[in-house]
Amino acid sequence: MKDEEKIEKLFNKLSRHFKRKNCHKVLNLADKILKINPNNLDVLNIKLITYYYLDEFEKGLELVEKILKISPETTEVYSFKGIFLKELGKTKEALLAYNKSLIYYPDDWRTDENSIDLMNSLDYNEDSLNFLQKLSKENPNNLETYLVSGYISNRLNKHEDALEFFDKYIKKAEEKFEKDIGSHAHLMKTKTLRALKRYDEALALINSLIKEDSEFQESYVERALIYKELKEYDKALSSIDEAIEIDPNYMNPIEEKGILYLELKDYDNAIKCFQEIVDSGSGWDCNLYMGIALKHKKEYNESLEYLNKVEKNPYNDEKYLEAQKIIKEIKNEIN
Repeated sequence: MKDEEKIEKLFNKLSRHFKRKNCHKVLNLADKILKINPNNLDVLNIKLITYYYLDEFEKGLELVEKILKISPETTEVYSFKGIFLKELGKTKEALLAYNKSLIYYPDDWRTDENSIDLMNSLDYNEDSLNFLQKLSKENPNNLETYLVSGYISNRLNKHEDALEFFDKYIKKAEEKFEKDIGSHAHLMKTKTLRALKRYDEALALINSLIKEDSEFQESYVERALIYKELKEYDKALSSIDEAIEIDPNYMNPIEEKGILYLELKDYDNAIKCFQEIVDSGSGWDCNLYMGIALKHKKEYNESLEYLNKVEKNPYNDEKYLEAQKIIKEIKNEIN
């Protein structure tokens, strides 16, 4: 029997087992074909997918590199490379692979979602910013790189840089989709303008968002925060109430209302807000603010009960450190 005939017979058998996900038989048949024709891309790709089914990520990576050496234009393997690297905990290498895949297949929503999830897991530091710049240079149309760069820049108090990233995202998204791109990027831009104390611009943008999407709850919360910083407390409370009216089961506006009452030294109303959150059973954590309100009411035992519930956070320990500071103050006052 000629090699071509033998390969065809084996491949037909391979295809049947592949459809049934008889993985070990697939691998056995694939290896028989590859002994005859080591560069058979159809078989190599079937073998690659089978390694994915079997969670054989190291072997999958080795096979990816083999396929790319044989045929660098076989671009669909980059998404598998990303998956294997992700499963092996190699986040940045996985992102580089996904980024490459999205150059060839920009509308591959699965790869895009995997890439977004990994980008949002990056540490908020300079190294991550530099890495994201590398991704965006290689693939300027990977829009999430600009959004995450904006988040990280804001966390690092680089608000002017964040503004540039959000503007770049908005411009490219409008060019790509040629339609409404949603409210999130504009909301993040508004938050950045508020951080820069450019309140007139922030209010103009947030009011335009509310006009375009009157049900986007976070817009009303953001507007309230702008008014709070401007000391226009009546307007802040009114905007918060509009947010709560849209969805009374979402706790963030209620918490912000309580924090606003704290600033106004209206501790009774602040406690009412935080108690509503506690009673909701939503799991929303308002322990620090409830502790602060109760401390001002000199209800020290109850305050300590809540403050001691504030846990350490590996990403941001501000609340925990604040709680520990107040606990010491209370103990000093008691003694």
